[in-house]
This record gives sequence, structure tokens and C-alpha cells, in this order.
Amino acid sequence: MAFWKPGTAAPQLGLERPTGLSETEAGDTIGYNPHYRLPFKQQKLLLPIARARENILYALERYKTVVLVGETGSGKSTQVPQYLHESGWTQGDRVVLCTQPRRVAAITVAARVAEEMGCKLGGIVGYAVRFDSRVDEGGSRTRIKFVTDGLLLRETLYDPLLSAYSVIILDEAHERSMYTDVLLGLLKKVRKRRPELRIMISSATADAETFRDFFETFTYKGVSSEQSEGSNHDSTIVSITGRQHAVDVFYLSKAPRNYLRSAVDTVLSIIESEGRGDVLVFLPGMEEIDEAVVTVKEHLNALGGMENVVLVLPLHSSLPHHLQMKALQPPSRHVERKVIFATNIAETSLTIEGIRFIVDCGFVKLPVYDVRTGFESLVTTSVSRASATQRAGRAGRTGPGKCFRLYTEEAFSTLSAHTTPEVQRSNLAWMILQLKALGIDQVMTFDFIAQPSAEALMRGLELLYALGALDDRCRLTPDLGEKMAEFPVEPRLAKLLLASFDFHCTEEALTLVALLQVQNVWTNPKGRESRTIQEAAMAELASRDGDHLTLLAIYREWEEAGRSTEWCSEHFLNPRSLTRAREIRGQLRRYLERYKPKGSVFASCVDDSEALRRCVLTGFFFNAARLKSDGRYYTVRDGHPVALHSTSVLAKYGAPAEWIVYNDVVITSEPFLRDCSRIQPLWLMELAPHFYAYGGGKGTSISTSTNIC
Repeated sequence: MAFWKPGTAAPQLGLERPTGLSETEAGDTIGYNPHYRLPFKQQKLLLPIARARENILYALERYKTVVLVGETGSGKSTQVPQYLHESGWTQGDRVVLCTQPRRVAAITVAARVAEEMGCKLGGIVGYAVRFDSRVDEGGSRTRIKFVTDGLLLRETLYDPLLSAYSVIILDEAHERSMYTDVLLGLLKKVRKRRPELRIMISSATADAETFRDFFETFTYKGVSSEQSEGSNHDSTIVSITGRQHAVDVFYLSKAPRNYLRSAVDTVLSIIESEGRGDVLVFLPGMEEIDEAVVTVKEHLNALGGMENVVLVLPLHSSLPHHLQMKALQPPSRHVERKVIFATNIAETSLTIEGIRFIVDCGFVKLPVYDVRTGFESLVTTSVSRASATQRAGRAGRTGPGKCFRLYTEEAFSTLSAHTTPEVQRSNLAWMILQLKALGIDQVMTFDFIAQPSAEALMRGLELLYALGALDDRCRLTPDLGEKMAEFPVEPRLAKLLLASFDFHCTEEALTLVALLQVQNVWTNPKGRESRTIQEAAMAELASRDGDHLTLLAIYREWEEAGRSTEWCSEHFLNPRSLTRAREIRGQLRRYLERYKPKGSVFASCVDDSEALRRCVLTGFFFNAARLKSDGRYYTVRDGHPVALHSTSVLAKYGAPAEWIVYNDVVITSEPFLRDCSRIQPLWLMELAPHFYAYGGGKGTSISTSTNIC
């Protein structure tokens, strides 16, 4: 595998691995904070943002919206909330709120700020993320609060004007998550009602003017900065120079056949031939990360003793909090190098100590919604040039670094400039439900910073109407729609939970929905023998009725085994995923206790598998497929050809199911269905008569209202 650096001689076929750093370059292991021995007060003064403190505070007094542009490592996430607290923005029971795109970032930044301020996390400084919260009871003492952008969007349901907050900071807004884009539109409306509210947007340079112009009442177009200086505008940009060091970027001479194998080989090459410094490897998803971690550990073990001095760790959103923290914290003294395999969770939001080498596979998993087919799936796609630049920059935080891109320079030049905003590639049903709950009925004319397609909005309205969340006038139904909006899960799962009381399977529904919130509960064993043993373990737990009942059986057996890690190992199950599901189940139960239909009780259907499958169908009747005479499955609604995913128990055991309901679609060579269960066709007409009708001998046909709103 040959890397080359642009500007040097062209690569040759026989080019050897890159040579290691010289002893002078290598030095000691680099840590993120070289001033950790100093008091926090002195450390903070050494951050690049310290020089801009007065400019930031002045801008916030002068302008209603401030776009803060700062490179990663400048200190904006941790220091700005403290500046605002010190300058009086939290006096009189006011709160400074800071959003993060991911839960792990919200938690880690909150912990760091609390440590710097010398207070207990959950007191003056707190955080709130989905299914986890550490704020003072009643919020009476918490003055700096970190949340995910999704949680803030939900908070607008209870306080549409966000009256508790004096300043709202949208951090990492350039990632353009759907929640962030919706929040931008909502905050623009809130600001009209609350002129005293200040909004700060942390962004990459490329998006700064886009954000400023979105909030600006004065038009900048065609006006120079000198001309606009005295104008009556209310938004501005403040730039901070970060402490970015030079990063040498290397490309492959030709595209690899297998980027995962190439990533592992590159890591082993760095360990063997490069100087000291930790390694951060970007891979698309959890499955690839787990496989890479196991492979590298096996290679290190074969070298004899290397596994004790090189710490190999995963980092992705499905990991429990303490394991995510393990990847972020400095290792023990005997560890010479840390290798972290991460998703794009580590691209901008997180600070990881000691990173000097980046390995970028060039891919990312993004949720993509196909309006035409109705398929919503995680698609592995190429990163944008902006994301690739962000990834490379992680190696230059504390000193010169290197970035090894597992693609050619020509391929880099063909990448899109920026990642498509999530609101333009997602199922919008949940977003529409939240806007409706806020009283924003005309969602087609909502002020988005990036307008989604009319077709996507109509699809979202259609789904909510079919679920019973909207009435004929496109208003939220009080008995169902308003309750569904309160749940922190997508509308179909909220409907499933609320309908579970009708089928007397609420306990099972809670377990199932919680398990569907975590990624794969199965591990990925290496080697033919291990996979054979796993197949036997899977067969022991599998239900011939499908994946939903199999998940339920796994959870029950795990509970009966005392939630034993040893039992999980014997059955090739991921104890972290099961533990996380148990935590989520407890949270969802509290929601159901609050919003359950009057007079309903929590019940168990025990071994009545039909009750649970019918309950699943109430939320996912859209997702039905039928096996036809050519041996292929076709979606009932649109007749698109699909196939069962190889991990589905319906693809492994027993006779093929003629009719199925599915939760998820994975698109590779063709659409593959995951989380499937066997159903009866009459259930479709019984449980969704407004959506399905008997086709008079030709099977089941679609009968959908075309005049939704």
C-alpha cells in the first residue's frame, strides 16, 4: 500500500511505507493539554479564545445574533459559557444554554466546564441528553446547561419562547443536523417575540455568512463591510484563530480494494515505523469499528507483548458513557500509544488527547430517505471535502501531525464541498410532529435555512395522517397525536408504544422499542469456527416468527441469567447494547406512565407472539412486504423489489414468510430488510383499514388518501 504527499515525486509501484519521524520530531508523547500542571485560571488564559473574550462579550451586547468562527481547539465550547456566566448573563435565575449535536459531546464538555469552575457536575453546570440528565432539581441552581440539539427542540414543546434562557449557543452548527436546522428556524421566530434573547452560533468558516444572513434583517448583499459598519444590522461574525499546527496529508497511489483492510494495515505501519503519538482512525460504523479493533488486537498479540503497550479502543455513539470516556481520557503510564477507531463522532465535537496521526477511510454512514420509495436507511457514502479537512485537522491540535487518506488525491478533488444538510435527506415525520405540537401548522412555509423538498414534507404529513396523529384538517389529534409528540422516539415507535395497551403487551413493547434504539445486539466474531458457534447460539434463541420476537427472547434470557457478561460471551451478544437498552426501557416506561390512555394498565402478553406482532404492525403498517411467485419480496405499498438481510432470522430458519413487516432498510447492492416479523395479510386490513383494502382476488392493494393537507 503506497501513500504519497502532494508536491513530492509521483508514487512508484515499489514505494515503501512512509519512513518514521526522526528522533527530534518524535519527542515525547503529545498530550492535548501541555499546560495541565498549571492552575485552570492560567490554562484558560493560554487558549486562543482568551484573546477574543472582550470582542465576544461586546458583540453579544451589541448584536442579537453572533456567529462565532473558531478552529477546533480554540476553546470556544468550554470558555464562552464561562465568559457569559462571569459577565452576568446568568444573574436573576437566567440560564446560558449550549447545544451539542451528540450526547457524548454534551456530557464531556459539561464535565470539563464543571471541573474548570470547581463545582460538582449537576450543580451550577449540568447537562441533559436523551435518557440521561444531571441538572439541579427544578433547575433552580443550574446556570450553565449543556444539551443535545434534539433535546432543546423537545424542550420547546413545554416552553415555546425558551424563557428560561438568556443566551442560547448552538455549537458545531456547521454539521447541519436536522435538529439544528429546525432550531435555527424556531429561534428566528422566538427572537421576534423576545428581543432580549441572544443567540450565538458556533460554525466552521464556510457556513458563517450563511448563518449570519439567515438571522439578519439588514441585507449584506452587495454591501461592503465598511458600508455596513454603521448600518442597523443585528447579526455579526466574530473570528478566532485556533492553535492549528501543520498537518502533512498523504494519499494512496491507487484506490484500495478493501478500505477496512487498508485502514488496519496503515495503523500497523504507523505503530511499526512512525514516531510517538496516538492514532485516530475514522470508519463509517460500529460493525467496521468492532472488526478493526479485534483485527489490530490480534496482530499486536501475535507480535508478543505489544497489546500491553498499544491500547486499541472503539469510539461510537452506541458505547456506554464510561467506555466513551475511556477513549477520551489519557491512558495509564505503561501505554506507549493509543489507537482509537471512531465514527464521525470524533470529527469535530470531541477533544481526544495526544492525537498525532489520522487515518481517514473517506467514508461515513448517513441516514438517507428516498422520497420515491419511502426507504429510510443508513447509507455508507463518501465524505465531503469539508469533513475530510476537519478530520485531518484533528492531527494538528498540539503539534505537527500526519493524515493518511485511504483514497487518491484525484478522488478527493471529486468529493462534494459540503455534506448535504440532514433536513434535505431525512424522513421529516418526527420534525413535522414537533412543529405541529408547537402550533406551527403551516409546515410547508416554515422558514428553513435549507428548504426540504415539498415531496419529503408531503410524505411526512402522509405518514402522520395514516398513523392517526393528524386529522382531516392536518391538526394534531388530541387523543393520539399530542401524546406521540411527547415521546423521544420516532412517530411509528411512539404509536407502537401507545397501541400496546390495546394488545395487552406493553411490557414486551417497551423491551422491543428499547432494543430497537441500540445498534446490533450481536457481536461480530472472527474466524469460521467462531461464526459457526455463533450461528448455533443464534438458532437457540431465534424465534421462527421473526426478529422482533428473537430480540425479546434474547432480553428475557439475559435477565434470567442475571444480566451476566459471561452468558453474553457464550451467546456472542453485546452486553453493552443490552445494558443500554435496559436503561432506555426504564425511561420509556416513565413516559408511558405519564401518557398512557386513561384506565389502562401495564400488562404482559407472555408467550402470545401474535399480540406483539400485531402491535408492531400498528406502527409499521407502511413497511409491509410480500413474497411473490418469482421468489422475491416486494413492498406492498409501491411494489419495489427488496430482500431479507442476511442477519434476519427469517432468512436463516424455517420456511420463508409470505407476508412480513420490517423496521429498517439497508441499501447496498439492493435494499435489504432488517428487523422483520411474519404477519398475516388480513392484519393489514384489520389494523390499517384506512390504508389497505382487499384487492378482489389480486392480493392486497393500496388505498391511500391523496388529499392529505
